Amino acid sequence: MSMKLRSAGPSPFGRKVRIAAAALGLAGDITVENTDTMDEDDSIRRQNPLGKIPALILDDGRVLYDSRVIVEMKMRADGRRGPAGTWQGEQWLARRQRGTVA
Repeated sequence: MSMKLRSAGPSPFGRKVRIAAAALGLAGDITVENTDTMDEDDSIRRQNPLGKIPALILDDGRVLYDSRVIVEMKMRADGRRGPAGTWQGEQWLARRQRGTVA
């Protein structure tokens, strides 16, 4: 499994995802790609319509964005419950499949 994390070095949200990936033993499965949200030509805007980081590009091409959603989805995939027992990531995917989020 190979995923790409679009982030920037100083981003605390990208750091949160990297720390969670390391704790879950997934650090070796994620390649971090530097992102410049101020550069209009950066592909982050095609990968995340909000143009924000972090964004995790899964091997099947789907893109998760928002550090809470990314961490929760990775925890759930590992059989762990997310913060406060919520499933925000699953809800986000369901909304995306219904077409209510980009």
